[in-house]
Amino acid sequence: LRPDLLDARFALAMALKGLGRLDEAAEAYRQVIAQQPGHRAAMTWLARILLRRGRHEEGLAWLTRAGGMIAFSARRGVPFALLGPEVGARPTP
Repeated sequence: LRPDLLDARFALAMALKGLGRLDEAAEAYRQVIAQQPGHRAAMTWLARILLRRGRHEEGLAWLTRAGGMIAFSARRGVPFALLGPEVGARPTP
């Protein structure tokens, strides 16, 4: 993809995520963010992938940068759901 096609790159990242190709999706989200540093949806989805991969510190940093919120598991004290304004998520009880 041409670097100037931001929407297409983001759509590719979402498609890769949907296919379960999370490493490739994470890289595509990083490319979107490099091109548009304020892209909150890309930051939120990248954070979700990182948290799923157990990279909590990095995932939380991206989520904070995106301005999202996080819900924690009371039993384990670890993040289990990401809530970001750009993806239309709602806080979980």
